[in-house]
Formats: sequence, C-alpha cells, structure tokens
Amino acid sequence: MLRGTLKSWLTGTVLLGTLGYAIAEDVTVTTYYPSPRGIYKQIQTTDDTFLATQGGGVGIGTTAPSTGKLVVLGGNVGIGTSSPGAALHVVSPTTNLLALELQGTPDRLNILRGVLGWSFQPSPGGIQSLYFGPVTPGPFSVRIDGDVSLIGGSLTFQDGTQQAGRVLTAVDNTGLASWQSKTLDCTTVVGSGTVQCDGANGYIVTGCGTYASSEDDQISGNGCTNNEGAVWAQCCRF
Repeated sequence: MLRGTLKSWLTGTVLLGTLGYAIAEDVTVTTYYPSPRGIYKQIQTTDDTFLATQGGGVGIGTTAPSTGKLVVLGGNVGIGTSSPGAALHVVSPTTNLLALELQGTPDRLNILRGVLGWSFQPSPGGIQSLYFGPVTPGPFSVRIDGDVSLIGGSLTFQDGTQQAGRVLTAVDNTGLASWQSKTLDCTTVVGSGTVQCDGANGYIVTGCGTYASSEDDQISGNGCTNNEGAVWAQCCRF
C-alpha cells in the first residue's frame, strides 16, 4: 500500500513540474483586428495591396509622412527602373511620352522625346508649343546650336521699363538689356558724285545735300548722288 502511494506521489510531482515548464514557455502576442500592427523587417504580398485607404499616409524612409499621402525621404524614386539616378527617374520601355495632367483642366502637358529632340505639347497630338532639338519644327524652338526661332506668334519682354516708342537696348557687354528711348547716332559723309552710308554698321541714309551750284542731289541706294559734283549724305542709326 505504501509502494502504490509513493508511486502516485512521484507521478503527480513529475506532471506538475512539466506543466510549470510548459507555462513558462508560453508567448503572449497582441493582435489588432482587423489589421495587424507592428514593426516588420520584410513584407511581401502576392496580390493587390491597399495602403492608407481610411486616412493617414505612406512614409518611405520616414515614420512621419505628415500631410502627404506619399512621402519618400533619403533616396531616389524609380518608375520603370530599379536603379533611379535622380529624385524621380521614369523609364518607359514602350513609349517615349511622359504626360502631366492637372485635375479640372482640358489639356495635359506631354513631354515627348522624338528623333529630332525634345518637345512639349499642350495636348495629345497638338502643335509643338516649345521644342528643344537640332532643327526647328515648332512655333517656338530652341536649337542645340543656340538659335531661337518664333513662327506665327509674337514675343513680349516686360521688365517695367517698356513704353510705346522705346527700343530694346543692350546696357552692358553681357547681353543685359532694357527698354530705352530712341536715340540717333548720325554722321555726315561727304564726297563727289556718289557717297554711301555704312550699312554694315547699321547706318541708313536720312538726307542728302550738295555744295554745288546746281542742287541735283538725290538718294541713291543707301546714300546720295549728285552729277554736278560735291555731295553729302546724312547717315544715322538708332
């Protein structure tokens, strides 16, 4: 009888010790239904992924996206490339067109890379309003050789000095210009028979005269002529 009681006591002791060990190894995990919450080293999804659909924002490189719906800090963003070389690097394997569109506007800005260079178009298939390239296909074009052309339009330069009758004049040797009142630079060319103004330097004939007794002077080309002898021409440039 004593042997049976001792055996039962030993068995109970072993069971209690095992139960205590099992309880000590239990791990408590707090879950947030319906969405899990925590810090993860890596997450991979195999289907549609929806983020911040009820509010808040998505932060990449930051834990405080603030008021932005998507905030990326500390790196470049690549679309169509796994090695972006700029803050935003977009590569399309199927088209050479990048479109930017604002909500509520009828047109969008298309940035097109063609065989002739870059063009900026206000709508799909629209006229090229701004163009950069080797030739001149659009109304306003800047060629790679530095030439600028304007076709079928007008240019406006406003710096606060513009007024009717003024001319755009360089004010230094760097090309800085402003609107200034017209001023004449005139000179008199004297000769016999025919005299010409220096058209290569911008002078144009504005008047003729003669020192001969017979006033037979008259404008001839960009100068004056007098078959009677001495003649002078007044040549002016702005």
